[in-house]
Amino acid sequence: MSAPIINELSFLGQVQDRSQCVSFILELLNIIKIVRNKAADTPVYASRNLLERYISQGFIIKEFLYGRNTDQKLIVGFIIIVTKGPYFEDLLDKIDHKCVINLNDNDVSGSCIAAAAHMSGFLVSLKNSGLYGSNPIEVKYKEGIGDYQIKDIPNIIDAQGAEQFVAKNAKREITSWDTFWSERESLFPKLVFCDCVKDQLTKVNYFTYSTLVFRHLKCINDYLGTVPIKDHDYTKMGVEASIESKITLYHYGHKREFDCPDRIRRRFTWHSKLYGQNIRIHFFPPESLTDKFLIGYIGKHLPTMSDTH
Repeated sequence: MSAPIINELSFLGQVQDRSQCVSFILELLNIIKIVRNKAADTPVYASRNLLERYISQGFIIKEFLYGRNTDQKLIVGFIIIVTKGPYFEDLLDKIDHKCVINLNDNDVSGSCIAAAAHMSGFLVSLKNSGLYGSNPIEVKYKEGIGDYQIKDIPNIIDAQGAEQFVAKNAKREITSWDTFWSERESLFPKLVFCDCVKDQLTKVNYFTYSTLVFRHLKCINDYLGTVPIKDHDYTKMGVEASIESKITLYHYGHKREFDCPDRIRRRFTWHSKLYGQNIRIHFFPPESLTDKFLIGYIGKHLPTMSDTH
């Protein structure tokens, strides 16, 4: 299951009274419960400023939750989710990105919507939030100097929508690196993984890193076929990718050599960077022998001249 992200932009002060307030928040909590049934350890991302958003005219969420007549179970359930993290800002603050809603050109960089675009996640929203309650939310998104990509962000506003979302994604449910490995060819048909990647993934926490790893792999996979191989520019795949420096390859190139399925040992000089997570994916560009991307390494970043660790 991709990462659920509470849509802070959907809190617009639209709630009419305390009864409706309770109803709306209970609905939101129920959505989270439904979508997490398949993978309970999947973190729910929230904004570090969520409690300061308005839930009704004149009342921010914090004031409502700590009101005299608020149900204590409701308070505890919601507070646990929105205060324990992770906060999506901690990830986005480290990424040079731009995110714009297609419908009205509203810049939502740094928001939950940008986080969903970055992580290929989905939004959980409060009801009656206008544009921010539409499903999906279509955006233009880019990182660094890359080109804009059109992305449809799934947006769930009620329990029925949550159940439909879960049912739709059930067939492709990946809950561990083992299930990913067994489904890797159907998930990413234009990628060939070296056997060593399976062992590397055992050292990478699945629930912490899988969403971002899958997003990078999807961008690399989807890039193949968009332009002729001779015109490929791997810095414009929708992820931050670069080639290692000559000095790093001189001293540490051997650390980037991996045996491939065709029994050829190659040096993987290209890599994508999962910013904020210190994870790298080393890939070998398509060539006449393979006509696909080779993936040789997924894990903590390998030694460089500036960071030998």
